[in-house]
Amino acid sequence: MSYHTVPTTEVIGETKDLDLIFPNASLIKFVGGNGGVCERNTPRKRCDGCKKDERIVFRIDTEAFRFITYILFWVMCFTAILITKFYMHAFLLAGPGNVTNSCSPFKMDDFLGSDPVDRTNGFDIYTESPLKQVLGYNNICTFWDFSPSLEIIAVIYAYVEYALITYIVAEFTLAAISYKKGYVSKRYWKVHKIMFPINLVLCASFRMVFVVAVDDSLRGHTAGFVSLQLALISVALLNMFRIFETNVCYPFLGSIKNTKRAAIVFVIIEVVLSVLSTYLHAYIVFGWGLGDDGHSGHMFPPWAKEMFLGTTWSVGSVIDNSWMGITAVCPLFIAYVQMKTEPALIITIDLEPPNFLS
Repeated sequence: MSYHTVPTTEVIGETKDLDLIFPNASLIKFVGGNGGVCERNTPRKRCDGCKKDERIVFRIDTEAFRFITYILFWVMCFTAILITKFYMHAFLLAGPGNVTNSCSPFKMDDFLGSDPVDRTNGFDIYTESPLKQVLGYNNICTFWDFSPSLEIIAVIYAYVEYALITYIVAEFTLAAISYKKGYVSKRYWKVHKIMFPINLVLCASFRMVFVVAVDDSLRGHTAGFVSLQLALISVALLNMFRIFETNVCYPFLGSIKNTKRAAIVFVIIEVVLSVLSTYLHAYIVFGWGLGDDGHSGHMFPPWAKEMFLGTTWSVGSVIDNSWMGITAVCPLFIAYVQMKTEPALIITIDLEPPNFLS
């Protein structure tokens, strides 16, 4: 892989001000240092042996964190599928038994625009889940909508979130140093500055799917999923933006032109499917199909429940599954290639020399 010159109108050799999200003045109160009067009465023998020039230096391949994120995401998904297959399906089918708490899934659900489903005596999660009732199909969330899968997957998601947030922070840092070195344009840096806090909030907001029960508030439950959708879409598109900014060439694609062509194809498919998929879920969250009284209309677009080209798959399920493929499968392989070829971040950790008593 090689990088090529980025056209720029900026002055060569100019020191670039990163102009971070928070003004430096607002951070003064959090900054430490030797400006205070505190001194250390460290034993002279130890002081004489101090290695003041020692530093910790290590490298980080930012795309490795994205690769780990998707691996953990699919571990989370397949764990939920297995729990449902070997436990949840039979448990929900058997009915309530001694389960009488208010969070019980065994109750009547009557969502707008859908036929009522009586789950008081048990139900088949594959054919009678709340999402199947409203959407006409089950998406991946179906497999962690009920206890105990809900609690187990909530724990696993914490690791997905940690990895994704680490990647977002590392990518933001990479954008900052790349801009300072002149490898990318100012517009690239501005986009990253804007999207950095937004992506952090979106990533954390996915937790709503574990807090708001699907059969208590489908709109609140779906809002969490939309948050993760938008975060993954943003991460994928920012990654493609970097390819265009750096004029990168991946050897297996042959040339810069072919690399950009492949990126353009990916972006077009990603944007089209993301707009459609996000629209379907936002339709639920914002109640676009509800009447003025809030008690009439439908929760999901009727056209999305129609069969796709005479198949047994609904239009909505084709859009959703295709979106999962382009946003959660393809980036796994892209991240693997990039973590082998992209320049690493070099992080140096040092300590300000303390004031020793003479």
